[in-house]
Amino acid sequence: MSTMWKTIQPALPPSNVAPEPVRSGMPSPRFEPGIHTDGVPWVSGETCIGKRMLFKGTVFGSGSLFVDGVVEGNIDLPESRVTVGVNGRVSESMTICINAHEIVIIGMVRGDVSAVSSVEIRGEGSLIGNVRAARISIADGAYFKGNIELHGVELKAATPVPSGLNKEDL
Repeated sequence: MSTMWKTIQPALPPSNVAPEPVRSGMPSPRFEPGIHTDGVPWVSGETCIGKRMLFKGTVFGSGSLFVDGVVEGNIDLPESRVTVGVNGRVSESMTICINAHEIVIIGMVRGDVSAVSSVEIRGEGSLIGNVRAARISIADGAYFKGNIELHGVELKAATPVPSGLNKEDL
């Protein structure tokens, strides 16, 4: 007589973990380290306000910021770089909208901006407001409406002054 033994395994509880998504061989440029979707280099330690985000208030701190969403308020990062991405929108009506070391505008900014170093408005960028910076760059196709105040960078002590001129004459 032959007996058949059947091993009964207990049923496993259903898992709440979603299965791993199937990925194609091409990495998404959005997650590729070192570059944003619009081709702007990723800055190490950079914070990102994504394109489906709305931030109301003042952003301040010491790290770089990439805005691809909407900021209604001020950005105050005087030692860092602020990049307004192609989908980014920043607006403030009463005070300086963006205060940073370096500002790159690819999206839209409505309000005054102030940079220790430079303001760059790229081809798709739009700025309606006044600019205060050491340098400004406005690409073909960019839109700008406002006033520009360029402030000089102080001369270093090691910089030779041409003969016949005083440092104050520069």
